[in-house]
Amino acid sequence: MIRVTVDAFSGLPNPSWVLTGEAASAVVRQLSAAPEAAAAPDTGYGGLGFRGVIVEFESDTVAERYGVPPSFRLAGGASRNESKGLELAEQLIRTLPSGGPAPHLAEGVHRFDKGLADALVTLMAAAPLLAEVTTEDKAGPEAAPKRQRRKP
Repeated sequence: MIRVTVDAFSGLPNPSWVLTGEAASAVVRQLSAAPEAAAAPDTGYGGLGFRGVIVEFESDTVAERYGVPPSFRLAGGASRNESKGLELAEQLIRTLPSGGPAPHLAEGVHRFDKGLADALVTLMAAAPLLAEVTTEDKAGPEAAPKRQRRKP
């Protein structure tokens, strides 16, 4: 099982959910093929707005078996392959539970508003490039240069 938390809100709880089954296995396989997409959980952009997707394995043995860290951050601006990190982050955000049945979720997981995944992908697309963020930009992502990504 994998806990996914989108680090995007200040003053509100960040959306968090648990993936199981094939959805979790697909993430592990993709990350094991591109481990440079992951960064330490405490690195990356620290200003207001989207700060990345935090992934935590419920079991360290799964992480060890696939050669990935037990917890890491994607799309926060600090990985060696941010492009792949952004791709994986969007895939994870799209697994956010909303509406009807979702077999990839752990039992009892809260379902979110149907538009939240789209809103989070939009926030991710508007996040500043970490390499170009200055001290003045810490006031908010709107002040920093934008990442060049495909539209959600």
